[in-house]
Amino acid sequence: MRTGDLNGFIDSGCKINGTIEFQDTLRIEGKVFGKILSKNDLVVGDKGEVEGELEIGVLYVNGIVKGKVRASKKIVVHKGGKLLCDIETPSFVMEEGGIFEGSCNMT
Repeated sequence: MRTGDLNGFIDSGCKINGTIEFQDTLRIEGKVFGKILSKNDLVVGDKGEVEGELEIGVLYVNGIVKGKVRASKKIVVHKGGKLLCDIETPSFVMEEGGIFEGSCNMT
C-alpha cells in the first residue's frame, strides 16, 4: 500500500486544525481539518476523517475525505472508503464498495 517509511501517525481521538506538512508516509485515524502537503503517501485509515485541501503524492482512502484533492501520482479508494470531493490526479483506482462523489480531472 505505501512505499515510504511511516513518518507520522494521528490516532483516533485526536483532532487537528491547521496545516500539516510531512515526508515519507503519514497515516490518519483521527480527524484533520485544514491543508495537507506532501509529495509522498497519505493513508486515511478506517476511522480517519479529513476535510480540507490536500496536495499529495499518493492518497489511500479507507475512511472519509472531503474537500479538494490534487494528487501528483494517484488516488486509491478502498472498500468502505468515502471520497467526497473534487479531485485532480493522473491515476484513479476505485475498489468495489468504495464511494466517490465529486468531479474528477485526470491530468
